[in-house]
Order: sequence, then structure tokens, then C-alpha cells
Amino acid sequence: MSDKNAARRGPNRPPLSEAARAAAWAALAGEQPCADRLIEYLHRLQDTHGALFADHLAALAEALKLARAEVYEAATFYHHFDVVAAGE
Repeated sequence: MSDKNAARRGPNRPPLSEAARAAAWAALAGEQPCADRLIEYLHRLQDTHGALFADHLAALAEALKLARAEVYEAATFYHHFDVVAAGE
């Protein structure tokens, strides 16, 4: 059985877990997703999980309809965020 979303995800992107999506939506705190509030959402994710995990960043990007690179770039630019790479 093939994954229908594999082409859209690209060959090197594993599917997002429902737990990661739930964490991202919890960071939105029931609000309408707004890319202008990205830093606030990153703070919420880190406060809840102790760090910013790669799958949470990807799920947040999906929720905000941003590129994963944009979210990762913001998270790594600010030194008060602890970004944990996949597999760490």
C-alpha cells in the first residue's frame, strides 16, 4: 500500500505523528493559526515539552502553512530556544 501523501512530503520527510500534530495544535491554544505569532507558539511548545523537537516544529509549520525551514530558522535564530534534532 502506498502513502498518498509521500509525494507531497518529499522522499526525505517522514510522516508526522498524531502526537506531534496534537502538540502543535495545543500550542495554538484553540486560536486560529496565525504565522505572525510563531515566536509565541515556539515558547509554548518549549514550555510544555522542555525543548523544541523536530517533529513538533514540522507539525507547527504544517498548522501555520509555513515551510518547515521557516519555522526551524526562527527557532534556531533565537538563543533561548533549545532545538532537538530528530533522533536525539
